[in-house]
Amino acid sequence: MQVTALEAAVRPVDAVRSRDHITGYRWFDLRDADSAAPGFESHYGLLRDDYSRKPAFGAYRALIARLSVPH
Repeated sequence: MQVTALEAAVRPVDAVRSRDHITGYRWFDLRDADSAAPGFESHYGLLRDDYSRKPAFGAYRALIARLSVPH
């Protein structure tokens, strides 16, 4: 689910980056606040709270690498 949300957030920005002079991408949180917490607001990170990678970490890296080439 996080990978889907990540792509839905990044792709529209990429579509207008030249027009709007966007020069970088940033994700809200690098790591989860509390990976064991039941609420989703503790799970925004690309890494778990112990710094282990979540599937979205690799997806973000690949997406940004693919989109970093000039249009």
